[in-house]
Amino acid sequence: MVDKQYQSFLDVLKTINRGAEERETQIKALASEMSYVNLFGYPVDLQVLALISRELAEETRAIAFFKTGDELRVGIVNPNNLAAKDKIEKIAREKKLKVVFSLISGSSFLYGLELYRKIRTELSVAEDIEVKVEDISRFQKKIKTLQDISKSLETTSTTDLINTVFAGAIIGRASDIHLEPVEKEVKVRYRIDGVLDDITELDKEIYPTVLSRIKFLAKMKLNVTDVPQDGKFSVRSLGRRFDIRVSSLPTPSGESLVMRLLDQQQRVLSLEELGLMGKALDEVEKAIKKTNGMVLSCGPTGSGKTTTLYAFLGKLNIEERKIITIEDPIEYKLPGISQSQVDPKGDYTFANGLRSIVRQDPDIIMVGEIRDQETADIAVNAALTGHLMLSTLHTNDASGAIPRLIDMGIQPFLLASGLSVIIAQRLVRRVCEECVEELPITNGQLDKIKSVVEKTPEEIKKEIDLSKIKTLRKGKGCQECNGTGYKGRIGLFEVLVVTKEMKKIIHEGGSGDVVKGLALKEGMVTVEQDGILKVLDGVTTLEEVERMTAE
Repeated sequence: MVDKQYQSFLDVLKTINRGAEERETQIKALASEMSYVNLFGYPVDLQVLALISRELAEETRAIAFFKTGDELRVGIVNPNNLAAKDKIEKIAREKKLKVVFSLISGSSFLYGLELYRKIRTELSVAEDIEVKVEDISRFQKKIKTLQDISKSLETTSTTDLINTVFAGAIIGRASDIHLEPVEKEVKVRYRIDGVLDDITELDKEIYPTVLSRIKFLAKMKLNVTDVPQDGKFSVRSLGRRFDIRVSSLPTPSGESLVMRLLDQQQRVLSLEELGLMGKALDEVEKAIKKTNGMVLSCGPTGSGKTTTLYAFLGKLNIEERKIITIEDPIEYKLPGISQSQVDPKGDYTFANGLRSIVRQDPDIIMVGEIRDQETADIAVNAALTGHLMLSTLHTNDASGAIPRLIDMGIQPFLLASGLSVIIAQRLVRRVCEECVEELPITNGQLDKIKSVVEKTPEEIKKEIDLSKIKTLRKGKGCQECNGTGYKGRIGLFEVLVVTKEMKKIIHEGGSGDVVKGLALKEGMVTVEQDGILKVLDGVTTLEEVERMTAE
């Protein structure tokens, strides 16, 4: 009891002494015409703190505690130490920052030094956002399947944990990594071929270290946990570079992280590789060969719309043409094409960017997405004035794009003149060719296929002999496909061509149902019908088509 009372007395005495020290430092600051700061209780940005290494901080008795724009605020104990100030200013100049010094007390400085413990040593001297993962091949040798990844994550050290997470994602062909804190653990999930797979669970005690590491690399604020944040960094693996887009979201159980992996070495696919075929492929190729008009790719989030636009650009990209894009974000860098990215903070929106692009004398313009009336207005007018305009729109089917644009405020007569082709799409998983097998078709499967085939255009229907269909292809699951029976994805498409008759319907402000009725009459193949044709070709399964086309 005596010891506790004595310790309590010492704590009070320290507080009194520190208060006196801070008042004395504040008086010195006034006399020196310097600003004063007390780091106790100050929300020091750990990312800013790390701009000066701990070794240099100890040598100069200075702490970086805040940054706004290109101004770095540094607390210093002895402002008369010109050599120390020169060293700090040199570091700041290398980072294109200018320093503003504030006076701090010795106790405040020691408190600042303690904060370095919250930053891993390797992060405190990081110079940029790129992470070079040279040792990732070490993990690739022992990781072959999702089960291997799970086992490796369960046994790996905290130091190697993040490398293992990325190695697993790269090996498993994941497009996204999800770190989701729940009540007692943190779930690690990969999205592979559009489907989320549970990989493993992390101990919640080590998650703060993992979270801080990723947030630091992504240049997100470490001390902000109650609002969503976005960031990015890079990973290099065996000659390939992956851009990692990071998004954090506060939840009652902690911050949830989602990381999108963008392989910068991934090549642009051809239209045939995307899954376009037959009349639909011919119509699309005809539309993108024109010197003007609007080509729209429609569908929900994650349906491959942007990939389709990149395929168009890959086919159109020749020296004689000037192509400019405005995207959010730039997913893949395309040589020979001028690509720009929206920046809402800098007031560079799709609308503002598109207005500027039109003045750059382009032949072809790609707008990542039409989100509002202003962007739609400029896009349609550009399509009418000698530009080929490529963009995306969030609608469920091709015919829905027309009422959507009219609802945005586009005049029907302008839309009728500007639109060339509307493509709607979904992505389905491909049957794994390593473990594919032929299974007898059931009566239920045959009935479903018949009901869809009967509604296809006559020229397609007459080429299909349903009486000869005895089996359907399906993957039974192997190491190559992580036991799913699927590997890779392919698109299902419907292509609505804006014919002379369609222009009349649009000009009259026709509803989505009227537009769809005419398109079907003119021979449009729907997404569902295209899916069934790919099932009959053995590319995918009936279950996949039903999963992605069920309303």
